[in-house]
Amino acid sequence: MKLMISKQFQGFIRSLGLPIEDLLKRADIPNSLWKDHLELSDTDYFRLFQELDRITTDQQLLAFSQIEHLHSFMPPFYAALASKNGEEAIERFSTYKRLVGPVKVELEKCSNHLAIHFSFLGKENELPRFAILNEQLLLISLLRTGTKDSTIKPISIESPFVYGAELEKYIGLPATYNKRNQLIFAVADLTETFFTQNNPMLEYLEPELKRRLNSLSTNETFTEWLQKELFSAIPSGQCSLKAVSQTFGMSARNLQRKLAAEQTTFHEQVQLTKKILAERYLQETSLPTIDVAYLLGYTETSSFARAFKSWTGKTISEVKSN
Repeated sequence: MKLMISKQFQGFIRSLGLPIEDLLKRADIPNSLWKDHLELSDTDYFRLFQELDRITTDQQLLAFSQIEHLHSFMPPFYAALASKNGEEAIERFSTYKRLVGPVKVELEKCSNHLAIHFSFLGKENELPRFAILNEQLLLISLLRTGTKDSTIKPISIESPFVYGAELEKYIGLPATYNKRNQLIFAVADLTETFFTQNNPMLEYLEPELKRRLNSLSTNETFTEWLQKELFSAIPSGQCSLKAVSQTFGMSARNLQRKLAAEQTTFHEQVQLTKKILAERYLQETSLPTIDVAYLLGYTETSSFARAFKSWTGKTISEVKSN
């Protein structure tokens, strides 16, 4: 699927002091800002949020996560805000989130609370700090805006990241470290009536949102299918052109032809996926460099180090120290 970022939303990103042109360049995303909409694949989205994670301050993150700044750009968020209460709003948010980005929203409801977990649809990638905290803060903002009650806060908020004093002050309680991200609200807070409820707007929006949701699987490009396969094929060592072609049930020549039609090559996609995996392993795990090199198919760390420098312009030690 190609995700659309409108010129208006691009303007909002710039208004936060975030240079979108530089972000695209650093994320290896072609600059097509001259178009009416910037189109991103799932992998582009992930790389863009990795770059946002590197450069944004908590103040910028907080501004990025306010529903009133976003709902006019993103119909799924408007639909959530037009719901009758928080419970219905979060269910809509969960249903239509895929239209905004490749993030899966899992809901686990008990008698007195609702737990929410976020994950990237590409199984081999963990969402960066910016992405997880943005989603969590966005839901808090959604509830407070809908109910006009700024005192609503979660029962608990957890992730494998540090939140910082400014974010914890906004949330209203200290965050807890946990390898699995989780946001929990009391059901009593979710049943408060939304002042932003708008049934006529929902009747107008939902048929189109459902149509777009149903069309996702048919719009995904072959390159995007390949990228998802490479995230598991590279660490397993089964990432040769022949092996991957067999996985897709086609000849190597046919696979290359499909990629050429989308203006890329198998080699380019392998190198791009290795770059993403390398950054993830080095920044988010305690794996020794020699083990990371092995997972990416390098028998010598020196060869991996040269490749990493060519991908990112940085040394391995520079990335590990951040």
